[in-house]
Amino acid sequence: MAGFSILTLNLRAPLFYTPAAEPDPFGYNPLDGEVLFCFELNLAQYRCFEPGEPYLGPLIFKGKAASQALSGADGEAEVHTPGLAPVEETAHGNVVNRPLDQGPESRGRPKSPIQQRPLGACPEGSHWFQRPRGTYLFAQMRENLTRDQWIAMAMEVQQEGLWRRLQPETRLYLRYLQEDDRVVTQVWRAFTGF
Repeated sequence: MAGFSILTLNLRAPLFYTPAAEPDPFGYNPLDGEVLFCFELNLAQYRCFEPGEPYLGPLIFKGKAASQALSGADGEAEVHTPGLAPVEETAHGNVVNRPLDQGPESRGRPKSPIQQRPLGACPEGSHWFQRPRGTYLFAQMRENLTRDQWIAMAMEVQQEGLWRRLQPETRLYLRYLQEDDRVVTQVWRAFTGF
């Protein structure tokens, strides 16, 4: 698949998202605005140089940019909400924001990364997800890709990371957004060993 470059991206600040039922990772609607999907990859494929099917594991999060869902009257995002504990990073690199009475001692630890749900409660009863800061391999195309096209792009990102002798993580982030009135499809994959 041609038409994109694979870049190293150092995300210096986290990106926030709120869950939404309507976005479809296999049929993006530009009216949804900026959306993020987080997949756990198939454990038999996530470190293969030539991965096969099934490549994707479970979809563990889908949602819209928090700036769309949590904006106030002035349009500014209200991410740091009173009544919530400071943001904390979990053992698997996900960041959650919890009500002050739900600290680490009051919740059970997940048995595996796949069982972990990277969500925290907001005052309104909704939840939000934070894609953690860190170093990612990143690719994008300025078009609304089909399922097969973005999975092929994700596999090429995985191959590039393995060529660089990096250690891939099991999560794949698919992000759709609008830039210059065009749909952009992005694939993000965290690796260690940069």
